[in-house]
Amino acid sequence: MLQSYYGALATSIILVVVSCGGDPSEPNPPPPGPPPPDPITVVETASAVAGSDAGEAGNAGDLEVSFTKAADETGIAEYRIIVVKSSVSSFDLAAAAALSAASYVSVTPNGSDVRRRLSSQTTDSDGATIISGVAYTAVVLSVADGTTRITNALSAPSAAVTLNTTAPVTLRIELDDPRNNGDASDLVIGFDPAADEGKIDQYRVFLVKEASQAGFDLSAAQGLAADRFVVAQKTGGYQRVSPSAATLDSDGNAITVGEAYVAFILSEADGSTANIDALSSASNTITVANTTVKITAVGNAGVLIEDDQFKVLVDGVYGNLSGWVQMSGSELQRLTTGTAPYDGVDVVLATHNHGDHFAPTSAATVLGAHPGALLIGPPQAVSTMSSQNQVVQISPAFHQRAETTVNGVRIEILHLTHFDQFGNDFSGVENYAYIIHLGGKKILHMGDVDYAVSNLSAFGLDQEGIDIVLIPTFNTLISTANRDAIVGNINPANVVGLHFLVSQMSSDATQTATLFPGAVLFTQAPSSVRY
Repeated sequence: MLQSYYGALATSIILVVVSCGGDPSEPNPPPPGPPPPDPITVVETASAVAGSDAGEAGNAGDLEVSFTKAADETGIAEYRIIVVKSSVSSFDLAAAAALSAASYVSVTPNGSDVRRRLSSQTTDSDGATIISGVAYTAVVLSVADGTTRITNALSAPSAAVTLNTTAPVTLRIELDDPRNNGDASDLVIGFDPAADEGKIDQYRVFLVKEASQAGFDLSAAQGLAADRFVVAQKTGGYQRVSPSAATLDSDGNAITVGEAYVAFILSEADGSTANIDALSSASNTITVANTTVKITAVGNAGVLIEDDQFKVLVDGVYGNLSGWVQMSGSELQRLTTGTAPYDGVDVVLATHNHGDHFAPTSAATVLGAHPGALLIGPPQAVSTMSSQNQVVQISPAFHQRAETTVNGVRIEILHLTHFDQFGNDFSGVENYAYIIHLGGKKILHMGDVDYAVSNLSAFGLDQEGIDIVLIPTFNTLISTANRDAIVGNINPANVVGLHFLVSQMSSDATQTATLFPGAVLFTQAPSSVRY
């Protein structure tokens, strides 16, 4: 028996041929079923494809693509998100299907619309890295499963999207005036690297008059000629930049003595991972002057005193400063590890063995970071050090002074009475004051001195030409009687107030400024002054 059918006809025609002599009992064949499906069927496309810049990494990971799923996802094995440069004139279905897995992001259909952030490693349709500053479109390829559907489909492209990534800025800038040439070469700009220097080509350093800083923005910085900034290359670490004598300020004027300046740093975008420059905040203000000594507050009564050769750290190896002025944790780490600008310390001085001035563990850490530095302090303090290798043994009797030169720095040690405060009897605490000779000046750090005339008058300090005195200024220490004792028995040219109790900061600072007009008050750390 022979049988044939034509499924393309609306009505099936069956031709039956029965051979002569066949078995008449053989059953007739069953009627035909429905025609088979058309084997050439295209999957449906995704729609409403959109791309957006959703990050600041400066790579494909910033790009987020969304689309509306196909109305009928039958036969779709996966969607492929593809990024194409807008400058590409032709990108078709065949090109999309030929891409390697590195150039698309696969999404499995699940009946929902899609929003997907690309991997940072995704490349564009040319196999190139996706970067900032380049316009791209996104398309979605619906990939047929090869069984239910066999032909892919490509969506319409999204609107163009450009990844705009801003270069990072340095967050810590310090302007200093360590030289006395009377021009821009006097100044030094120290700054930390930006968080991700990989996005930066180089830095530009600007000197701006304090009076002009309010109007100095990114646009103004970008428009300046090369003689109005200093270029600094990336180093991966803290760096100090020294302008030449010919460097001009942002107004095009020479740097002059008596003028106040701030510094700004522009981060130039590298053009690939970042395409937008960025300008830092202003640094501290410096008035250009003929100075020889810099004093930096490092927390509570702690200061770093330096000239152009030496650095002396006083009461900067403290323990717990709860309630007192203190630095941030990151800044304190720089201090204890000897990271710039706290590098190169030659001498460490401790006035007495109280935790807000001295702690042996902190002292050991600082000395470890400065293996050439030496420590001086009263026996009650330095005897607690587990190693005496960097300790200078010197202990003047009460109301006596001693003198030594340590690592090139001349230091006088005065043994004075410690004050009593908050009902505590500190009469048994050995308290040293120090006269530090740096930069042609005499700097007197009083420790926790009792301002009694009988305590101060023992040394004849009013006849010694003290240039700068650093005094504790909190609670009952601030009084007219104590002011008179300081003026009458020390007669300093300049006063620096420190050791402020945070809870009384406002009132104590106001009272100190009233008693000592022109005094510098270290109410925050770090902060600096030059003399």
